[in-house]
Amino acid sequence: MLNSFKEVGNFLVLLFLFIFIYSLLGMEVYANRVKFNEDGSALDCSKEAYYCLKNGKSPRLNFDNLGNALLGVFVIVIGDDWNSQMA
Repeated sequence: MLNSFKEVGNFLVLLFLFIFIYSLLGMEVYANRVKFNEDGSALDCSKEAYYCLKNGKSPRLNFDNLGNALLGVFVIVIGDDWNSQMA
C-alpha cells in the first residue's frame, strides 16, 4: 500500500508540472486578449489596449492571471464543462 502511495505522489507531481507549464503557455499566448462590453459584445483590444484592459470584462475562466489559468487548464484536463472553455 505504501509503495502505491509513492507512485501516486510521483504522478501528482508530474500532473502539476503539466498543468503549470500549460498554464504559463496559455498566459503567454492568451492573457488579456478577450474582453467584453457591458452588453456582451467583444472589444477590439488591438486599437485601444488601455481602454480594453481598464473597462473590459473577461470570461469566467481566462488566462489573465495564474490562478485562473491553473483552474482553466485543470477544468480542461478533468473534462468538466470543457466545451464552455473552448467556446
